[in-house]
Amino acid sequence: MNRKDLMKRFGRDQILEAIGLERHNPYAMVGQAIGVFGLGILVGTALGLAFAPKAGGDLRSDLVGRFDELRSRFSGENVDKSAS
Repeated sequence: MNRKDLMKRFGRDQILEAIGLERHNPYAMVGQAIGVFGLGILVGTALGLAFAPKAGGDLRSDLVGRFDELRSRFSGENVDKSAS
């Protein structure tokens, strides 16, 4: 039995399964790669903030201020800056 006869009698996936192989899907790991990339962005951001040239208190107050600005921009609320 030659290769053409095997291909007619069995499907490609059946032959590959019989010898312990499977088809390669080049898009199978895209989600995992995007997740690893996102994790790298988060780690890089955290390290950048950790080694920033500002004092901890100044950095935290700047971050809180920026977060409040973003929150008010997206929610449409006015944040009172004199309260902090």
